[in-house]
Amino acid sequence: MSLLRSAPRKLWSFLNVINSIVPKSSKKIFIYSNLGFRDNVRAVYDYLIENGYNEEYKIICSLNDYKEQAAQKNVRFVSNIRGLFSFFTCRYAFYCFGKYPVKPRRGQAVFNLWHGMPLKRVGNMISGFEKTDYNYFTYILCTSEFFRGIMKNSFNCDDSQIVICGQPRTDKMIRSAANSGNGQKLLLWLPTFREGFSDELDILTPEQFQRLDLMCAQYGWRVLVKLHPLSQADISQYSGFENIKIMTQRQFEEENTNLYTLLGSTDCLITDYSSVYFDYLLLDRPIGFAVKDIEKYGSERGFTFENPSDYMPGEVFSDGENMLEFVKSVFEGKDFFKEKRHELNSLFNRYNDGENCRRTVETLGIRKQK
Repeated sequence: MSLLRSAPRKLWSFLNVINSIVPKSSKKIFIYSNLGFRDNVRAVYDYLIENGYNEEYKIICSLNDYKEQAAQKNVRFVSNIRGLFSFFTCRYAFYCFGKYPVKPRRGQAVFNLWHGMPLKRVGNMISGFEKTDYNYFTYILCTSEFFRGIMKNSFNCDDSQIVICGQPRTDKMIRSAANSGNGQKLLLWLPTFREGFSDELDILTPEQFQRLDLMCAQYGWRVLVKLHPLSQADISQYSGFENIKIMTQRQFEEENTNLYTLLGSTDCLITDYSSVYFDYLLLDRPIGFAVKDIEKYGSERGFTFENPSDYMPGEVFSDGENMLEFVKSVFEGKDFFKEKRHELNSLFNRYNDGENCRRTVETLGIRKQK
């Protein structure tokens, strides 16, 4: 994919011309990702296959981690470089990580699903990128009216391009929550990516990690820490625990674990500036926010709205002791933020019915005839 990123601007202008003249097939669906086959695009793909759309449509999946997949009728997997030529021929396209900087032609529908409503600044809201063109789509997903202005400012797009819909990835989470049993309680810790910032896990000292492990044993809980796909944290120093497991993205993929299916089976979430907590509100379960570096993060990366802690419906902590106090309260069944979760869920999420994949597909006009 680096070859595509480094291509000169004149080449992309030429490819815009090509895309404008190549005929588009109304029976071809294109799915793109340059950060693994996961998240919203994977959810849409799974929905298409589960509901038999590949009986009527050809589906081309263009991936940076291209590899042979289990054979499905009318489905083809290609690399991002080869995928460009397939993109030219498809009427329908989805992406959520990266994109081809090629403008959709008339009659071509490209849906930017993104990968979560932004709490931290993205796109044109990042200092120095105000004039960068990120608008290479027909539609962009937005989970509620609250985020409409934020998405418009982040991608310099028009109201007509905004589609109010839930994240397709949350459909799996909602189904998983409905089917979850009464097994051992699970706390999931999802730190976000911090380029140039502190270690994601250093809010806890080694001694505090030990105490957390003992606390899990005492109350019958487990803690799973899933690192961000771009994380470079050294996890070798976090080993030897009985009830705490730390996993990288690669380990997640090797175990074929779907993050949102896993989220549905959890009982508590700890995160920081990740958009995952907007999704997790749909489950109405306790959330904690480990924000040791919130002032530095706000001044250097920036947030999409003022006073982000006011929009965090859970305990906000900046040191290990407060984090352990929060965890203990959850283990003991205490929940002090239920009302605020309901309030913010209504603000952030219009839909809570697990039908977001269907809405997303139908937005582009993709329908089965049989």
